[in-house]
Amino acid sequence: MHIEFYSYVQSYIEKYPECGAYVSNYVAKGIELARQSDMQRACDMETALSIALAKRFKQTDAIILDKLQKWEGKTAINFASTIEKLQKATEK
Repeated sequence: MHIEFYSYVQSYIEKYPECGAYVSNYVAKGIELARQSDMQRACDMETALSIALAKRFKQTDAIILDKLQKWEGKTAINFASTIEKLQKATEK
């Protein structure tokens, strides 16, 4: 399917071997961008599913608390007060 493209790259690098390292860098960058996109999609889908299940079973606070505690201290925003409030709410 992509054989024409691969053949073109091969021919190009054969003529200009000094570009080989750059091609490798761009390949790695493309793979990394695809990985990031896949991770973002997975995160969004997990979030949507978690919210849907939490609403269905009336456990939104517990699920939010679980996720915030999991990443506590590893985020740009300090959620300590939110975690504290959610802990009190889920203890009731």
